[in-house]
Amino acid sequence: MQNQSSWIFPKALETKSSSELERAFTTIEYDFAHQSDDGGYEFPVGDSGTAPPVLSQAGSRSIFLADVGQRLRLIGELSWFSGSPDTTALRKRAELL
Repeated sequence: MQNQSSWIFPKALETKSSSELERAFTTIEYDFAHQSDDGGYEFPVGDSGTAPPVLSQAGSRSIFLADVGQRLRLIGELSWFSGSPDTTALRKRAELL
């Protein structure tokens, strides 16, 4: 699901769609809800019978977290997001992330 928010966020911001932005938040919340105790994610075993190397896993986590942080910073700077009554509930969800 991590890549889902990558295309939903820009669409939501371009159209100022609180329903699309809600979808983006849902994908991020899903990802965080499926973290392991160590903050990582379980990686599926490929056709070779092995999971990706630990370095690849760490890189994937880092990219995801950086992406989420960048998107949260971006929406926090938008007057539409910070002032619209349509985004009140989403602002609360952003604070929890």
